[in-house]
Amino acid sequence: MNTSSNFMKSVFGALLVAALAMPGIGKAVTYTDLASWQAAAGTYSDVSLAGYAEFETIAAGSGIDLAGQSTMTLDGSVQKRIVGSSWATWADGRTPDVLYSASDVLGATFAPDVTAFGMVLEPNLFNSFTMEVLLSDGSVISQIVDGAAGATFFGWAGVAIDSITISCLRKSDGTGCDGFAIGEMVIASADVPEAASLILLSIGLLAMGFGARRRRA
Repeated sequence: MNTSSNFMKSVFGALLVAALAMPGIGKAVTYTDLASWQAAAGTYSDVSLAGYAEFETIAAGSGIDLAGQSTMTLDGSVQKRIVGSSWATWADGRTPDVLYSASDVLGATFAPDVTAFGMVLEPNLFNSFTMEVLLSDGSVISQIVDGAAGATFFGWAGVAIDSITISCLRKSDGTGCDGFAIGEMVIASADVPEAASLILLSIGLLAMGFGARRRRA
């Protein structure tokens, strides 16, 4: 019995250490490809921009419905564009509706918070720029994105985020992006738990099982 008890204590201890030692504990897990984000998010919905007319301006402070899961409010105005018509390129031949920001920096808030969200970004100019998405928990997703058919996925899961800042950084010679487009937004249909939370849940379940085993013994 002592051997079993010591073994279970070792298991509990190892799981607890793993949870506490996980890098970025309490922070979102970030993703740079849609497939990995989909696997983490589970059930999700595409965000439709069909309700806006081409070239329609969405003023700063206006709410954008995120498939009924949340509302996104931008701190700057954006304009609805359509790839292949009023926006030149995207990626892999896709032609989604997009939101064009004339500014190189755009902030957004979510109400309620969202635990898993993704979007595709592309600079306006046909050149490569570093694009960053800063999350309210301090996490940063940074990638080099080509403005010539190089639209790239940015996403996160696992932590409730209430705001983000999207930036298209100037090149070393001072060249700016002349704005960027946001498209193909996706949002989880249910909260996505943190990996560390799952480990702690496992500890609790093991403890309950071990306690029941001891009572039977």
